[in-house]
Amino acid sequence: MKILIVDDEPVIRKYIKKLIEDCGTEYTVIGSVGNGHKALEIIRESPPELVFADITMPKMNGLELLRTIKSKYAQMKVVILTCHSDFEYARMAMNNKADEYILKEELTAENMKNVLETYKKELKKDDNLVIHVKRNNYLQKLIEEEHALFLDTKSMEKYQIYLKDSDFFALAFLNSSENLDEVLSNKKEEFQNQIIFPYQEQYLIYIANLSPKLSQEDGYWMIRQYVQTLREKCGGQIGVSPVYYRLFRIGQAVMEAVDDMEEQFYESASKGIKRRSLSRKEIRLQLKKFRDRISFQDLDKDLTEFKDILHELFHFAKATKGVSVDVLKSMLTILVKSQYKLDDHDESLEKIKCSNSCLELEKNVQDMEKKFVLDQTYSKAINDSLTYIQEHYMEELSLQHMASLAFLNSEYFSRLFKKETGVNFTEYLKRVRIKEARKLVYFTDESIYTIAVRVGMNNPSYFNAVFKKEFGMTPNEMRKRKRSK
Repeated sequence: MKILIVDDEPVIRKYIKKLIEDCGTEYTVIGSVGNGHKALEIIRESPPELVFADITMPKMNGLELLRTIKSKYAQMKVVILTCHSDFEYARMAMNNKADEYILKEELTAENMKNVLETYKKELKKDDNLVIHVKRNNYLQKLIEEEHALFLDTKSMEKYQIYLKDSDFFALAFLNSSENLDEVLSNKKEEFQNQIIFPYQEQYLIYIANLSPKLSQEDGYWMIRQYVQTLREKCGGQIGVSPVYYRLFRIGQAVMEAVDDMEEQFYESASKGIKRRSLSRKEIRLQLKKFRDRISFQDLDKDLTEFKDILHELFHFAKATKGVSVDVLKSMLTILVKSQYKLDDHDESLEKIKCSNSCLELEKNVQDMEKKFVLDQTYSKAINDSLTYIQEHYMEELSLQHMASLAFLNSEYFSRLFKKETGVNFTEYLKRVRIKEARKLVYFTDESIYTIAVRVGMNNPSYFNAVFKKEFGMTPNEMRKRKRSK
């Protein structure tokens, strides 16, 4: 560890240096100076890992030095030394991000040893974290950008990757501490040079070489046994790649493990459903359409559309088996959050996140429907009226006409409608019409006038004004924005 001492008293500097040197050769004092300006010169030329700085010095005091160091070298550790036991000095030091504040009179050989050992451990953690992040970024590039063709041993060892260019396989599993524990505790001695790293947040990837002592048949058998054990113990999907013999196929191995895992997610739920073979691009386009429907739907006012999207999304995911599990869960979370006005920490959303199969996920969403729909029931008169509005919103509807259909007088129907829906009849009808108009603006090329008439708003000027008030832009502006994407 490289250490810099900054104190305007030579005797103190000498004493601190002696304490440090007595702690062992792993600690090196690279400089001992009397003010902050000289300290910064040394730091620029040869950055230390730890600085001991006096709080009161001429030219640049310890607090000024501390602020400068932390603004330019955030990872550098700084211990402030002082003769003052005043709390205010300690407060100022800690407010300026000092790592520690020590009274000089308490700086004994034992205390110095404890301080240095503490920072040695912290620096090791920091180094490990940096290496870990860099290694994950390197592996991500190998997988996604085909850099594996340019693998070299030095680069890999730099990031603590010791895989050999020989038989290897990859596993994919959901990113959880429980799954990680099972993977590590059940691994075989014949699996060598292992690495584990996160991929796309929701997955952990395990890659290992097979022992050269294993025959091909024994290697395959051992992987099958290992995966079977993990599937039983993890209670979820474990994806496995074929065995590859050259390391430049590492990206392909990872993608096949992920695909295998997601295939299992849909396996039992897909029985009896005709398989649709779509390219990744076709799947992405279809998912975009689902996202558009979700974002353009007045969820809390249209339970039928909500159920339609749920049914169609599940059916599409099961038929193609090509929708990323994380994407499916994310879309469902957005959908049910909007429909049921849930916050991010709701137990129901956690069940979606933790579902281990498509069947379990579908059941959790259905249970949610049953739970929340009970809280959204209307009287028969209002429920029938809402259904009628949804089917006839494009026609000329009046409060009197709706009240007569419900066999109620207009005044009572009006009060009942507002009590149960939260808005009056005219406002509700306007919302239904403008919501349907938004879909037509976004998904069709019909003229704005035609759309206005189709949804029952025959005055184009009024239609434009209502549309802009509701969505913050005119129909033409919305259409232009969509085309520019």
